[in-house]
Amino acid sequence: MQESSQVNSLLYCRLTQCRARLKVMPMHDSSAPSVLVADAEPYICRVFEAKLTKEGRFRVHCATSGLEAYRLALQQTFDVLLWDLRLRDSDMLLPLLCALCPAATIVAMSTDDQPVVSASLARLDIVKVLVKPFGLDTLEVTLRNLLDVRLPPRPLYFRIGSIGQSLTLSSPGGECITRILEAQQDAFTVVGAPRAAVPADFSVGMSVRVAFTGLDALYVFDSCLLASVEQPVPGWRLAMPKMVKRMQRREQPRIPYHKPLSLQRSDDLAATPLEGVTTNLSLSGLALISTEFLPPGTPLHFTLDHTLPGSGCVVWCQKEAANNAPQYRTGLRFDAEAGPDAAILDSLLAKKERLW
Repeated sequence: MQESSQVNSLLYCRLTQCRARLKVMPMHDSSAPSVLVADAEPYICRVFEAKLTKEGRFRVHCATSGLEAYRLALQQTFDVLLWDLRLRDSDMLLPLLCALCPAATIVAMSTDDQPVVSASLARLDIVKVLVKPFGLDTLEVTLRNLLDVRLPPRPLYFRIGSIGQSLTLSSPGGECITRILEAQQDAFTVVGAPRAAVPADFSVGMSVRVAFTGLDALYVFDSCLLASVEQPVPGWRLAMPKMVKRMQRREQPRIPYHKPLSLQRSDDLAATPLEGVTTNLSLSGLALISTEFLPPGTPLHFTLDHTLPGSGCVVWCQKEAANNAPQYRTGLRFDAEAGPDAAILDSLLAKKERLW
């Protein structure tokens, strides 16, 4: 009896300890952004997971090989792909993962001071390259900022049928942003619902308009939905185009550049300054995302990344919905004389371009 009493007492103590732990452990929040960490070092995966899952901020899955990451992406889609460029077969597997997670924000990691991204990966919209070693707080803040802004896809180079490449498909029922999953000589396959929000009127035999934003222009072509596919994930097979139109030819190439930007209307200096974030940058202008509408023709003074001042004029402004909050994508053309310092801007772009 005494031994049984001691056992029961020990079990009670352990149950009490477990309950205490459960009270302080954060509840799993299914609405938290999901992150796939792909790194060859198991220790790094565990440290990243511990940091990002603290207080339920993110849901994290880890993979120590590209194939393991691919298997995870087949099972579910992710909001963020955090990928180590040292992983074997990155050129083949990362485009596939991007295709399987068409709405994911892609963040690469590298140990090189000046990372160089291969041609196949340059066709993906990698929004940032983190250079190791970096702090855990830097990692969390970076992911938070990128997810809050939800930068639109902007790959650098265009080639029909490149796996993982982002495309916009349009029909009378609407449009969707998806990615190429497979390519053949006369057809290519894109990811469909539920991984991509496809218009409800999509059907076999329908004609669709396909658009792609490249480094120096907008490319557009007409195609046809040849068939719906189910493996390895639901999608659509489209016909390769007979002709591609190059639209909106740009005088200066644009480089993806995501930095804070403060704006002040030149015609109303008493107005509250507006904060935004750039999506791309060139010697002649930039594109940005903000929470307020700026009418075309509005003159502006700005400071780029807290250090580079200049002035320009709004060329276009478009509203889009993101996370149930209004956002405005805006194009800004620099003034000929009072724009940002040309030498500093040229040096900045040259340094940024080395990443690609």
